[in-house]
Amino acid sequence: MFPPRLSALLLAPSLAAASSILLSGGTIIAFNHETEALGVIRDGSLLITDDRIAGILKDNSTRIPGGTETVDVTGKIITPGFIDKHKHG
Repeated sequence: MFPPRLSALLLAPSLAAASSILLSGGTIIAFNHETEALGVIRDGSLLITDDRIAGILKDNSTRIPGGTETVDVTGKIITPGFIDKHKHG
């Protein structure tokens, strides 16, 4: 295992190469593991880094990575992780 400072240096290039998108201002409907029910966050934001959901944000107190592209999704509904697999025949 590397010392913490060396680990941070080794991870730095991959963090710099990460691309992030912030979907801002939408209504987020997601499963809440604490309550084991669907949760609704109005005027929330969804942070995507590379191809992964990095965070669901309820307010603007969370630090957003530099260079993050922000997309205004006000009036839209976001359902992270939901895949619509049905089809009509």
